[in-house]
Amino acid sequence: MQYIVMQIIGDFLKYSEVEWLIENKKYKTYLISCAISNYYKDNLLEDCKIQLLIPESLVTYVAKDEDEAFELLNDKNKLKKKFLTKIEENPIFKDLANFKFDVLIIQSIGPFNLNKKCLIIFENYVENLILHLIFDLMNLKLEESKGIIFSVSTGLNIYVCSVIEALKTLIVYYKLLKIIQGEAGINVKLAFSPPVIHELNLIYPIQLYTYDAKAFFELPLKKDFNNLNEIYDFKEEGEKFSNSRKELKKAMTLLKFMFNAIKYNAPLTLFETFQNIEVIELNSSLNLEKLLEELRKILDYINGKREVKFENNTIKVIYPKMNKQLITNMLLSLALYSSLREFTFELRKNKPSINQIRQLFLENVYKTVGLESNGRFLERDLKNIEAIANCLSLNSWVSLNDLSKNAKKENVYKCAKKPFSDEKRNFFAHSGFLKKFTYIKKDGNEILLSYTCSKDALKIIRNWLIDPSK
Repeated sequence: MQYIVMQIIGDFLKYSEVEWLIENKKYKTYLISCAISNYYKDNLLEDCKIQLLIPESLVTYVAKDEDEAFELLNDKNKLKKKFLTKIEENPIFKDLANFKFDVLIIQSIGPFNLNKKCLIIFENYVENLILHLIFDLMNLKLEESKGIIFSVSTGLNIYVCSVIEALKTLIVYYKLLKIIQGEAGINVKLAFSPPVIHELNLIYPIQLYTYDAKAFFELPLKKDFNNLNEIYDFKEEGEKFSNSRKELKKAMTLLKFMFNAIKYNAPLTLFETFQNIEVIELNSSLNLEKLLEELRKILDYINGKREVKFENNTIKVIYPKMNKQLITNMLLSLALYSSLREFTFELRKNKPSINQIRQLFLENVYKTVGLESNGRFLERDLKNIEAIANCLSLNSWVSLNDLSKNAKKENVYKCAKKPFSDEKRNFFAHSGFLKKFTYIKKDGNEILLSYTCSKDALKIIRNWLIDPSK
């Protein structure tokens, strides 16, 4: 594993070799990313990969004329190769030879001059910059690195702010990806240094600051996802992605089922019944990789609507505007879906016994996601079920409803004393163990729980679970 050290390249022809200072260690380089990488390599014995983020507006530094600029802006791969050639030729980048490095072309915004003859205008939106950075940085496999260090001291402010915003989203994304499993996610540091004054022979200290964001156990996408036009105005072309919409909508629905099962304290709904019927019907093939692929198909299609026009000594690069908030919330929802899906598949390898439910939810899940109050109600209901189960011999599945009717003592199962008229309220008020739908059986020293296998009853439970508020 290695650290990824990132910096935005700006007006690099004006870069000069300066002396950087990190923790009393001095490094003389042109690029701050090389100084940071040298520090990690020499003092922490850590490998680093340098990732240069190059705005496409820097085509003005590598294109010999407007015709070549037009050609490069129409082909991202050609533009990247041109930059790599420039890096090989220019002594400013000589220190990169000591490290693994790569170039990522990022979107630009605003007007730029080419040879004082041609104007290049990028008609774009900050939301687009951030959104594309999120997906481009995901392609770097940040989760497989030891950490990410991003220098905020080079590049235009709009690009620096966009990268920071993208990193914040990805910190939350990777936390949600393992929120139920209790794993930390990615480690991000920001590197700060004073502005370089070329005329003065100064030493520039670099400070490293841990950058973090909190992930909450909440649904990022609050409303149902039904229409692709909420992302972009597809018009009739949206039909091309009807399957993508269907798959993403299915995942969002399953997410709501699993989320509500935990949020509203109905853990038994995550298990299968004693006849192996799923209350929440998960799809074994609907994994995160497939869903991200479907989402990227949509984004790639929209990005393909980017236009490059050349007329009257002006090159215009026109980007279609996308709904960043919706796409970002969908991405975060997919991360949460993946975590809950992994947990549910793992959970179903166990028998739904009282001890298992207690161990999985009371001792782990509810503490991990900050729902300790759910644990108090669940423990109360599990103890009530244990009380009645330990007083009777249960060699086959019997409904709690029948058991409560036959209970000889009122304090054995208090819920049997007076049934509630509002069954939905009763379902959530008692951790999902509604008597008429819940079955119980002894298996040696274990007390097993299950829902009825009635299709009508399971349909009612699913309707309650998908919308607990109505």
